[in-house]
Amino acid sequence: MTTLIERPHEKYGSIMLAKNGTIAESTSKSDENNIEVLTTELRGVTIISVYKPPPIPMDMPEIPSSGKPKIVIGDFNSHSTQSGYTNNNADGDAVETWAENSQLNLIHNAKQPKSFNSGR
Repeated sequence: MTTLIERPHEKYGSIMLAKNGTIAESTSKSDENNIEVLTTELRGVTIISVYKPPPIPMDMPEIPSSGKPKIVIGDFNSHSTQSGYTNNNADGDAVETWAENSQLNLIHNAKQPKSFNSGR
């Protein structure tokens, strides 16, 4: 595996890995509104990783348009009926609105077990 981009943090952090030989055309990272966003441009597709810490309100920065198809992978720490919860919380509503405004489809398999891995 090779590291494409990472954002270290004392409590949490993000990293984007790819198989050896994968070449990123460009990478960028931001933590606007305390939400981590890692972006990697590959040939033909943009991969975006989002992490919103639990205590931070959902105020998602705008996703820049590169003209390429986008895949957004995220831990939004929110409740949404679209992801199998019985009701939405404020962050869940915000994620749904953000996805709709960004012309993204939310995909989640509620039958998959939740995952949590911590080095702490």
